[in-house]
Amino acid sequence: MDQIIIFISGGLAVWMSQDRQIKYQRYACIVGLIGQPFWLYATFNNDQWGMFGLSIFYTIAWLKGVNTYWLKIQFGRGEEIIGKKVDLNER
Repeated sequence: MDQIIIFISGGLAVWMSQDRQIKYQRYACIVGLIGQPFWLYATFNNDQWGMFGLSIFYTIAWLKGVNTYWLKIQFGRGEEIIGKKVDLNER
């Protein structure tokens, strides 16, 4: 079961992070975080210490995305992301 969740959440998060529309990119970190407990559990229980360390790094990276796309953004007005002004409410 954990392998299925790792596959779906990891693949979908990477796919969403490369979308051209910011409204999809910003959800990549949420989807990525969903799979992280399963990554951490699987790598820890199988003594895969290198992968466990990498899983911790990925968790921190996804949390950085939450901070960037969710905590520092004021809804209802454009914000600067990667040097250009965007409106997160655009459809």
